[in-house]
This record gives sequence, C-alpha cells and structure tokens, in this order.
Amino acid sequence: MARTNTNWHVVELFKDRAEKIDCKEHFSPKEFDITIEKISKVRRTRNAAYNINFHFVWIPKTRAKILVEPFKSDVKAFLLEKCQEKIWDPLALQIMPDHIHFFLSAPPKWAPSKIVQELKTYSSRLLRRKYSIIREMRATDDFWASGYYVGTAGHITSLD
Repeated sequence: MARTNTNWHVVELFKDRAEKIDCKEHFSPKEFDITIEKISKVRRTRNAAYNINFHFVWIPKTRAKILVEPFKSDVKAFLLEKCQEKIWDPLALQIMPDHIHFFLSAPPKWAPSKIVQELKTYSSRLLRRKYSIIREMRATDDFWASGYYVGTAGHITSLD
C-alpha cells in the first residue's frame, strides 16, 4: 500500500474542533424527516418512471477530521448545487468531521459510480480553489479518498 503525502500539521490544526463531535454517530433518516412518502415517491423523466434512492458514504483522504466549519457548510452548498444542476433529488445530507452520508434519488440513467464521482470531483475542486490550507494538506489534487459506500433503497410494489 502506498504512503500518502499528507501534511499532518494542517490536519492537526482542525483536530480540536472535531473532538467535540461523536464521529461514530451514524446516519439517522429520522433526524432529516425522510418519510415513507419521500422514499416511495415515484419520480418521472420523459421516458421512465422510477423510484431509485441511493445512500452514499465517503471520507476525506486519510479520514482526516477536517469537515468542520467553514468547510462543512461549503461542502453542503457544493453538493446541493451539483444535485440541482444534474436534477437529482437530495433527500438527506449529514456531514460528520470525518465522513459524509448523502441520501439522494436520481434517474435510472445515472450509475451510482458516476453520481459519487460527480459529487466528489465538484466539491473537491471548489474546496481547493476556495481554501489554500486544503491545498497545503495534500501534495496531490485528491481531497476525498478514492473509495465510497453505496446502498439502495426503494419502494417495492406488488405485482398482483
């Protein structure tokens, strides 16, 4: 496994802010008012009716606890901006200091890997452009770790 080129001094600057938050806290749909109606809503495009909901989780490189203010609110704005651009329906977003949970619905033409690629690329580029300290944190242009988790949820209909 290759070693990372992380500037740990920069990561340490944010450590005291992140310790106040329980990073082991898991995503709670109840906290975001995700109702059965939102999850089971059948959405439409010109050629399809669908109910596809994705739960994405991803982390910053080296799982650095850097997703605190002011980055937290900017990441949220960037992710919601990308959803609006691509006409995805964001259902819930929880940003913890060391990971992100994002629950969204997207048309069937979008592969989950493409969705997360768009979200991570866009937010990373804008964060690096806005904050020089993030550029100092990593020697390369990757803010997010390369992996992610995706799960799907939808409404099952009866074929009777």
